[in-house]
Amino acid sequence: MAGHTPLIIAACNGHAEVVRMLLAAGADMSCRTDKGLDSALQLAFKNGREDVVTLLLDALDPHVHPPPHSPTLTPPPHTPPPPPLTHSPTLTPSPKYSKKCTRTDKEEQRRTNPLFFVDAKGASLLHAACVSSRLSLVRVLLERKIGGSIGLKKYLIRKKKSDGCTALHVACLRGSADVVTYLIEQKADIAGRTSFGTTPLHEACARGDIGGCSYFVVCVC
Repeated sequence: MAGHTPLIIAACNGHAEVVRMLLAAGADMSCRTDKGLDSALQLAFKNGREDVVTLLLDALDPHVHPPPHSPTLTPPPHTPPPPPLTHSPTLTPSPKYSKKCTRTDKEEQRRTNPLFFVDAKGASLLHAACVSSRLSLVRVLLERKIGGSIGLKKYLIRKKKSDGCTALHVACLRGSADVVTYLIEQKADIAGRTSFGTTPLHEACARGDIGGCSYFVVCVC
């Protein structure tokens, strides 16, 4: 149980009211287990805990839980106007728009934002959602817009585990024809190969999923 916080345990077991209480008390969603590097959100997706997933996503969404407003500062009365400019100042681009800073921002986001976390095997939240075989969880993860999560959808669809498996590989292996269809519609790579050389179609055939196999045949042909 090393690293299993109360929030992680409650989320894993689907205890939504306990999760709600812990979040209200300020539980840290960035905590992860020591061995598997699983977060509360990762385990909630993996185990198909839809009500818990909703609570955790709400907690990350600034539109649902906006930060406290800073008090409005009013200038003192009779403030003299600033002196007129005698020349145009030289404007220098803000460093936040440089490619170097943008790359750094993305790395920081993936390190600190629970939506970008991966477990010890490199599995993302989308991999976890596909393990649950629930299309509703896959859709909410890819379609819900949460502020501060720039590029999340593209990242999740392209993300590979350490063995090269994408979320589409996982969906095919689980025999989730509706999830497979949806991921392909979202531009998932149908030709991606794992480190063993297998494509999603190989996984669907190994599973014996006639629905998934037939959809791939239509897409390829």
